[in-house]
Amino acid sequence: MSITIRDIMKLPCMRNAEIVAGKAGLENVVTAVSVMEYSSYSDEQDKVFSEDNYEGSDIVISAFSSIAGDNEKILAQIVNSSEIGEAGVIIYYFDLFIKNLDQKIIDFANDAGFPIIVMPRDQYQLRYSQAIAEISELIAEDRHKTDNFAASLMETFVSIPKNQQNTTTLLKLLSNYLHLTLILTERDWKIRTFAGWPTAPEREIEGILDRISEGSFEGSYEVVSFDDIPGSGVKLVVTGSGELKRSTIDQISDVIRLYLKMSAGEPSEPIGMAQLIRAIIGDEPVKMRKLAGNLGIDSGKIRNMIIFREAHIGLPSGDMMFREIRDLLSKYCHDYVVDIYSGDIVVFLDDGLSSQWLPALRMLRDKMAEKGMAPVCVYARNLADTSEVREAYLNVSAHLEDARNLYRNSSIISYNEILYVAECKEIISRGEDAIKKELEPLKYLNLGDNEPEQDLTETLSSFYFDSGMSVTETAANLYIHVNTVKYRLRKISEVIGCRVTEMPEMLGLYRALAIKRLIQS
Repeated sequence: MSITIRDIMKLPCMRNAEIVAGKAGLENVVTAVSVMEYSSYSDEQDKVFSEDNYEGSDIVISAFSSIAGDNEKILAQIVNSSEIGEAGVIIYYFDLFIKNLDQKIIDFANDAGFPIIVMPRDQYQLRYSQAIAEISELIAEDRHKTDNFAASLMETFVSIPKNQQNTTTLLKLLSNYLHLTLILTERDWKIRTFAGWPTAPEREIEGILDRISEGSFEGSYEVVSFDDIPGSGVKLVVTGSGELKRSTIDQISDVIRLYLKMSAGEPSEPIGMAQLIRAIIGDEPVKMRKLAGNLGIDSGKIRNMIIFREAHIGLPSGDMMFREIRDLLSKYCHDYVVDIYSGDIVVFLDDGLSSQWLPALRMLRDKMAEKGMAPVCVYARNLADTSEVREAYLNVSAHLEDARNLYRNSSIISYNEILYVAECKEIISRGEDAIKKELEPLKYLNLGDNEPEQDLTETLSSFYFDSGMSVTETAANLYIHVNTVKYRLRKISEVIGCRVTEMPEMLGLYRALAIKRLIQS
């Protein structure tokens, strides 16, 4: 037996709750309950809570309080929750934060069979904790009563989207249900795929296998071979913190054996660029090399990265742009990976663009603008290997919003600019004394009452960060005359003793202005 959305709706905590969309998903199996909420919405937090691989049939509790006024972001989160296999969502404090659900959200939930449940609208005294406790207790009671979990787990497995029915998903279902770590290996003990409990990176799983092979592993474990399946050539390692019951091992073996027989002759993982992107970003070198080989890609030549961030990427206009980007890359590059990852179009590629980098990015940016989109593009070039590509991606995720605050008018941002912003943020993090020292060069802009410091600071900041060091662009951005810009820049040059474009002479003042703008933003 399994707990479903229908079962949960009968709990006391769900009294007077209303299913407003997705009623076709009432039989969705629920294996856990989780909370999805942001203290303040940001793209960095979105990276943590968004992913496109199957994570288990959770029912999610949220008030969407930080994005209540943004139906596009709510839709994107609902779509992502459905795609990663979550069972449904319970929305609290509806009238307080979300006044109504956009019809596009309702239509998607109905089409996908993804239940959206609204708690009683006028009862703001309700707390997440009551639903979490009652749903968790119901799931625990069901598991305690059900010694034979194999049948219900396979029932859950076949109910998820076809593109997610793979070995990794099956292991995650088993791992989440049983709180065990499951590792599927080749005959030579190389990892094929795994699911850790609690979640663990690949290098930690490799360490478990090393200790088992050396005889130094301290936990309990079992190894199961599938020699009865011709051509499978795999072993299953099961580990956990407590004693492993023979009946549990037997059922796990039966489930995986059944799937291996069903999928005989098919790849154990979906072979796609999205999976390769996840393997690179997730620091899974074994999986990366395997997927790259299956796709005919030389991962050693992946040394560059492009990220397109735009709110409408998941809509039809975004799909059209995705195809255009892929078509362009196919003309210039032999080894490239492009797919949508965590709401962005992410591209990892070889050196094929060569001198066409900026023209290509500008062309794509303009095409997106023609479709009513307002993209920001980040590019990183000449990285050493996929490890540096991964590091570049993580740095962009951490610092892009601050980079956009510094380079306000730039829709194309380089990785060097991202790194510069990271350096400035590190200085800011040291505290007031460090900030005061870095801001000292600004004293040169205090030239007396005839030329206010604020005007000089604003002009030079716009010249450096908003206008590509163009006098004409600076004038346009500040809505002042070109001659006024020239006069102010000349005054600064006279006091400092060099032109404002001379580097590294002006680096101290450049950094002071950058830090000041980042603090203000």
